[in-house]
Amino acid sequence: MSKRPLLAALVAVAASTAVVVSLIAPSADASVAAKRKPRPNPIGAVAKKPGGLSGLAALQRGKTTSPYFRSIEVAPEVDMSQPLPITGGGMARIWDLGVAWKDVNPAPGVFVWDNLDRRIADVERAGFHPFMVLGLTPTWAAANPTLGDPRWGAGTASPPAQMSYWTDYVNAVSARYTTRIAGYEVWNEANLKTFWGGTPQQMADLTTAAYNVIKANNPNAIVSAASVTTRLHGPMKAFVPLYVQTLATQGYKYDAYAIHTYPAGDQGPPARGADILYWEGTIIGSLPSNSPGLNKYIFDTEVNYGVPGPGTIPGHQYSDAEGAALITQTYQDSKALGVDATFWYLYTAKPFSLLGVQLYSGTPASIAAFNEIGP
Repeated sequence: MSKRPLLAALVAVAASTAVVVSLIAPSADASVAAKRKPRPNPIGAVAKKPGGLSGLAALQRGKTTSPYFRSIEVAPEVDMSQPLPITGGGMARIWDLGVAWKDVNPAPGVFVWDNLDRRIADVERAGFHPFMVLGLTPTWAAANPTLGDPRWGAGTASPPAQMSYWTDYVNAVSARYTTRIAGYEVWNEANLKTFWGGTPQQMADLTTAAYNVIKANNPNAIVSAASVTTRLHGPMKAFVPLYVQTLATQGYKYDAYAIHTYPAGDQGPPARGADILYWEGTIIGSLPSNSPGLNKYIFDTEVNYGVPGPGTIPGHQYSDAEGAALITQTYQDSKALGVDATFWYLYTAKPFSLLGVQLYSGTPASIAAFNEIGP
């Protein structure tokens, strides 16, 4: 994969006002339309400008497609010892599988490998490349055991009490699997208090430390910065500038940015595109114009539609045909926007009510759409 700069592609965006395609079909009777419940358009594309899609334009990125362009996350309930209907080739994100830091390293100097060994072997058997998410601090290692969502456990959102706790864990994982793990995401959704209660600067410290350890064990591994969500602009913008500015002072020790691009529950691809542009603008506004931080990969490591929120916005369930159209449109937009890898969230064993687009054995059109995406 070749790296191309963020900055040049955003010049056109700064020069004019972005226009986002409406998600709701216009009605001849405005009063009737105002009372009608909005329904997302499953095939809407991000807004176009002269010269192509705004954002990280395909012209800036050439014609080369990342070998990890079409990637996936698989739910823990899926039996990956059996052949899957989705075809491999890209990365499979290892997360929510009981293999976080707190699970692998439950006590000082103690490492439990059985589950992670099995998950990595499953990913390889399915034809994907493992992409490991680090993070979720064990209680014993937490500087503040009160930080952490009860669903994950006490201290899971805390910085470690000592940096050596973190580097020992990262070293144990990256030394055990070396080249079998193709890439790492340093932390999940670090702009949300659910997952990270420390400062952006502390997360930058963890990122740089992890990069140095991982590269010593596997120089070819891709190390992405901690992922951030894009649909809540406030929490994203409160975290990203200080995070990337601190990473800059530490020598830009990361290969990629990681974003999660769920649009609002009643929105579709146009809103996803607008959120990506806003995030890009935040990165560009935080760094000098000649910064190496504008020449990194972009990984969208979670995306789906119809997820409820923010606030009281309801979710939306799509049909299999609509889901197929959304999957196709999402990857078309990712290619045009210069997103190097897009991880569809989520391949499941059965319908998962949180998500608007289902991807499981009972959605043949959506499976076919995913399989038809280029590498």
